[in-house]
Amino acid sequence: REQTGQELILESLHAGLECGRFAKLNPEAEIISIGPQVCDPHTPRESLKLDTVTPVYRLLEETLRRLSE
Repeated sequence: REQTGQELILESLHAGLECGRFAKLNPEAEIISIGPQVCDPHTPRESLKLDTVTPVYRLLEETLRRLSE
């Protein structure tokens, strides 16, 4: 909410190949995946909503800043 003024939307979807690999390497880890909005993934029509990139970048930047405090 601090970043966008909007409530966080939590969704579960089948798009976690990398997360699954990391979880297999370390079953004790708590893993999440965040990213911009991708439409029609893994198809010839795959596209990225550019206006969703900056908010994700800013969220990651702020999260890393707070973790380093």
